[in-house]
Amino acid sequence: MSLFDDSFYSGQKPKRPFRGGAVAGFLLLAAGIGVFLTFLVFPYLVNRGYVQVDLSQHRSDKISAVAEQMQPAIVSIFGYTEETDMELEDMQDYSIGSGVVVRKTGDVAQIVTNYHVIQGAKNIEVMLISGERLKAKLLAEDPMSDLALVEVKSKLLKHVAKYGDSDRLRVGETAIAIGNPLGLGNTPTITTGVISSLKRTVPVSLQNDEMYDWELDVIQTDAAVNEGNSGGALLNMRGELVGIISMKMLDVGVEGLAFAIPINFAKPLIEQMMVNKKVERPYIGIAMQDLQEFVATESLDLPDGINQGVVVLEVDGPAKEIGLRAKDVIVRLDQQEIHDSIDLRKYLYAEKVIGDRLVITFYRDGKKQSTSLRLQKRVDE
Repeated sequence: MSLFDDSFYSGQKPKRPFRGGAVAGFLLLAAGIGVFLTFLVFPYLVNRGYVQVDLSQHRSDKISAVAEQMQPAIVSIFGYTEETDMELEDMQDYSIGSGVVVRKTGDVAQIVTNYHVIQGAKNIEVMLISGERLKAKLLAEDPMSDLALVEVKSKLLKHVAKYGDSDRLRVGETAIAIGNPLGLGNTPTITTGVISSLKRTVPVSLQNDEMYDWELDVIQTDAAVNEGNSGGALLNMRGELVGIISMKMLDVGVEGLAFAIPINFAKPLIEQMMVNKKVERPYIGIAMQDLQEFVATESLDLPDGINQGVVVLEVDGPAKEIGLRAKDVIVRLDQQEIHDSIDLRKYLYAEKVIGDRLVITFYRDGKKQSTSLRLQKRVDE
């Protein structure tokens, strides 16, 4: 008996576990599964972001393709504070920014930009990639989101941006910014970087008085952004619009801090502007001031330890109907503690819609009280 009692060492031919036909069939089946995974399942997983592919070798080609695809949908926007027919180079007081074509119906194109680009403008002009300059009509503006919608009529505008999904962005993925910094010609400028942060909360002064009374949650990127980029596009590597460039951090020694409004936040507001020509939000009907900023706090007769909330200055609409008064101090909406006016607005606009019931807890003459109202939409005077 051999030391190793098997067919290899004994010189005998091993028995074949499969016949030739079975082996061929197995190979054909495996090949079919491979083709299915390669051409159907794998691209789907890549497209949805479940599988990442190293595109570094073709990165520049991909960016070039995105640029060629999106440049025709980007325009320059000029806001003039005076009615004038002067040439741009002769103007002394104007704002400059960028815009993204988000809808085209016939010859009419609707373009989203930043509110601060057209703020106070009596005359708005759009310059296309062809160099043609067109008068634009302001359809809607919304200071709280820093978004505005303008409309032009042109047969030359044929490209419309494709919306992406900003909720699927990941820190570190490539970001492409397209806009017209400093009004440098009519051809949009392309810069690249990465998504630095998915959510940065930046303070905003709605009255431009250096008093912060609102906050925006924005995407942070290190793609180069300069004056004139505002209102431009932030894109992913598929050429999808994932953000509207809004601002950058300006300070000595600060580089690579630019911010964009997430498209998932902006899209429903843009659609409201298209339909209603404005953004409608729930309305309480109060003028208010942060308790911390209120001068005559002793007149409020608050219990010890109550040092945060908002002081009602004036009442109107729903608030007046339920009996709220000046000098009431609101400290809670539903179960949400309210520390200041930013807290109040963010809860009201993010968690409630027109028609919802809202419970308001407040102090009056030193006593804690609660009441409720039905949220309405503001009736413009």
